[in-house]
Amino acid sequence: MKSYIELWGHGSALRERVDGETRFVQLSNEQLQKIASNFQVIVVNGGFDPVDIEIMRYMNPDIKFIRYMNGSYTWKNYHCQYFEREDRTSISMFHACDLAQDIDASDDTIQLSNTGGKVPIKGSTIAGDISQNSTNYVSWILIDDEFMKVESVNYADEEITVSRGFDGTYVSSHEAGTPILTPVYIGSTGKWVGYPNCSKPFLRYALRPDHFLVWEKKANEVIDAVNDGYNGVMMDIMSAGFFNQCDGFGKQVTPWNFEKSQRYTHTDYREHQEKKVNALITITERILGEKPYIVGNTANQHYFENRGGSYYLLEPTPIKPIPLDGGIRRNVFHRYSWRRKMEIQEMV
Repeated sequence: MKSYIELWGHGSALRERVDGETRFVQLSNEQLQKIASNFQVIVVNGGFDPVDIEIMRYMNPDIKFIRYMNGSYTWKNYHCQYFEREDRTSISMFHACDLAQDIDASDDTIQLSNTGGKVPIKGSTIAGDISQNSTNYVSWILIDDEFMKVESVNYADEEITVSRGFDGTYVSSHEAGTPILTPVYIGSTGKWVGYPNCSKPFLRYALRPDHFLVWEKKANEVIDAVNDGYNGVMMDIMSAGFFNQCDGFGKQVTPWNFEKSQRYTHTDYREHQEKKVNALITITERILGEKPYIVGNTANQHYFENRGGSYYLLEPTPIKPIPLDGGIRRNVFHRYSWRRKMEIQEMV
């Protein structure tokens, strides 16, 4: 098994505000030498002057600079809009409730069952097909192969009013008891919330780890990082865990496994993360002519096999012959200053 690489956190601490402008901290040659000799891999999130990066590469030819990249959900509103526009099936969904009775192609009011006491769906707040932000958004459901736009929700009577055949899907009849799926958002824990009507302006979807559009989009982001001069990327949220996935109210949910038509287990989720890793390596190596350096945020409570086995992402397996180059455990030294991180590294 691969040991964890020595990974320095974001380089954003190497910027400072001067006269109202953000500038790079001016590092001395002695400081650059200290960084270059203390760290094997550095995650850069816009924090280093590109000239300093080249100086440190000269001082230590083996050092690697990689770009931070989110691997599993949308970040800005234009990311959300991209996946809504290109292929809505690339967005993770969860089993919200069931159809209470049969519906035919003419029904636009749907009675719900098995809601768990509260309908976990919100009505759309804008016209059209594409969300704008966490205030002006489109809400939608999937029943069998038909998307429906949710126009309004009657929470007291547990029914919703919908527009049928949303996003170009075929309007058809559906039987009582059929699962009703709806999007998975981000924000059950932490500050990076992105569900409808949350405190932040961004609408953030979780993305399916088994979908080709997600693979292709993330592969292109890795290629962009290499073309910008980095050795590769650190992909955040790359494990068997469901991280902070939630419904439209911020309540934690378990995503839906379309391959097995059931809720994901942590093992199945990790295997689909493996498929994503294999696709990223295959696509980027074919286009770049060499494999980029990719590490993942794998070392969490789902690392061991009885919790999903994220450590398999660091091992060759039949799903992915080439594993990640390393894994990290974030938030241990994440908030220390860069000077303090160097002092700790020197003591280890």
